[in-house]
Amino acid sequence: MLLPPVNPQQPTVSTATSVAAPPFAEERLTNGLYLRFFDQSNRYFGDYHRLRIVVEIELNLSNELLTDPELLIAAKKRFGAKLTTNKVLERMGVPGSRVDALRAELVASYQTEVESYLSRPEVPQRLLRAELANKPSASTILRMR
Repeated sequence: MLLPPVNPQQPTVSTATSVAAPPFAEERLTNGLYLRFFDQSNRYFGDYHRLRIVVEIELNLSNELLTDPELLIAAKKRFGAKLTTNKVLERMGVPGSRVDALRAELVASYQTEVESYLSRPEVPQRLLRAELANKPSASTILRMR
């Protein structure tokens, strides 16, 4: 691909910045897990939308409920100071008039069904064990470098 010639009068670095949208909802659970809800929805055909909510679950590895020292050493070596996982809530073919209502329904449903489990005191330790058992993907390995 050919690039246009550089004009010395114009800056060569792009001044446009791509900033991720802030979460539209956040919540700290009693066991120290921190939940953030990001809206990544888009319109894909006419007035039909793909409703996509990404729930980011963050576990700070200095959490007092993490008591296994060997587990913490392995986790800090692999994840650093915190572990972050994602859960995607998605619906396709949502009419434009239903987007806001369905977004609220998805978040409320997640909060009533899943957060009661996630707020248990043993969940941070279980989450850490489960994530350590998962083999890192190539993208995870590249991000760690």
